[in-house]
Amino acid sequence: MAIENEDQIELVCYIEKYETSNGQKTSLYNVGCKPLNFCSSSGPVLPVIGKRSASKRIDRTTCHECCSDKDICNLEGHCGSKSVTLPVGSTICYSCPLAMDPNKCNHIALCDSACSLKQTRNLIGQPRWTHGCSEKSQCATIAQSNPQGVCSFCCDTELCNRNCTIKSTIAPPTTTTTMAPTIHIARFNKIPNYLT
Repeated sequence: MAIENEDQIELVCYIEKYETSNGQKTSLYNVGCKPLNFCSSSGPVLPVIGKRSASKRIDRTTCHECCSDKDICNLEGHCGSKSVTLPVGSTICYSCPLAMDPNKCNHIALCDSACSLKQTRNLIGQPRWTHGCSEKSQCATIAQSNPQGVCSFCCDTELCNRNCTIKSTIAPPTTTTTMAPTIHIARFNKIPNYLT
């Protein structure tokens, strides 16, 4: 899926396979987002070959692919990599500490529990949104602190915490309320005659 950054430049996902040679030949991968004009249908427009790293080893790019057909498409076996299998019970969520727009977070994190989006205000009262991970036990509190017009919720599907038009997909825990018996206590300004 193509996205736009703050400068309205269209970004696409990419994966880059490179080899390092510091005594052993090792293949490594970089993944992320790049401007669309850095990609072409035949591969990279600007290949990096013979790049020197800080440790004096030579890195050589052997593959570079871009994709935009869906979110995080660069984790699905491009450049000879294996598709990423997430650990059981985890999901990928957007992760931005104080975004100015709830729909403009482009960083991701692997979460053990649920994704969340919480609306807050900065020091001068402007609305901000925190995208990230939350324990499912915190989701009831997040949902209850969601007055009309405030975008705060939890969800448990991949990359679900960037859309303020959806409702929480995490059901709040059910609670049982038990009423204590009511005890009436009479208060007298003066002692009744029958007690004296």
